[in-house]
Amino acid sequence: MNDKRVNITYSIAMQEMPTEVMTLVEKGTNRLHNTMGALKWLTEDNILSPASLAQIDEIRRALATIDIALLDASNIVEGYLNYQSTPQPGALAEEDTIETPAPELANLIEEFRNSLGEIDEVAPPQST
Repeated sequence: MNDKRVNITYSIAMQEMPTEVMTLVEKGTNRLHNTMGALKWLTEDNILSPASLAQIDEIRRALATIDIALLDASNIVEGYLNYQSTPQPGALAEEDTIETPAPELANLIEEFRNSLGEIDEVAPPQST
């Protein structure tokens, strides 16, 4: 069996996150259930045998696989929680408000608008 691991990145819809994480958790728990059955095979009568050595090694490898599946699930949940707690660009927080311009600025804007209304016609540029 090849024990090399590779990290992959892919995107899914937010509503699919619980299903994806549960798939990883179930993979780990199913493997744990199977490993528990293997542990029951070991007894004082057979513990010091080549078969028990092989069984112990397989249990160790299974536990490593379980740990990896649960670590993947943990990393996804942690990333999701970090995403949820970080303000998103363009979104206003509750305490953020859009301030109205200062009275001086509001007066300048009003004067500018009035001056635009006073211009009847824009003269074309003079050619030389």
